Amino acid sequence: MKNYIAIAGVGLIAVGAGVLGYKIYLNKRNDRATTFMAELDAAIEPTVSVERNFSTNCRGLPNSKRLTDSELELIAAKIKNAFGVFNDDEDAVYNAIRTVKSKEQFCQLSNKFLQLFDIALQDKLEADFSEEELQKVLTIIESKPEYIL
Repeated sequence: MKNYIAIAGVGLIAVGAGVLGYKIYLNKRNDRATTFMAELDAAIEPTVSVERNFSTNCRGLPNSKRLTDSELELIAAKIKNAFGVFNDDEDAVYNAIRTVKSKEQFCQLSNKFLQLFDIALQDKLEADFSEEELQKVLTIIESKPEYIL
């Protein structure tokens, strides 16, 4: 009887350790996502405000060059199609984001992505990209001017 109790105790400890490890993993993942969103917000802050629900508010100049709906749909589709079940084409995502010429246009793209696919672009990137890949996206966005005329 004592052996069964000892085995059950060891089993409970193992389950507890697994649950604790998983919670630590989730906390690190959430911290990484929060850091990414703060960096993204800082990168596009003068043009875009990223709110708590990840919706965006684009504030360009009245005469700045904005993308058409069809251009936005094409870029958003390229990004969406770059994500596969088992393999993602990160270069396709980077190249699609590079076609956007300003932070204001990136804001437009974020809004269109949410409208088309019912998930925020930032959420999709956070879910599928590593920290290094997210940093590369931020670098691309940070290299853009606020808007273009």
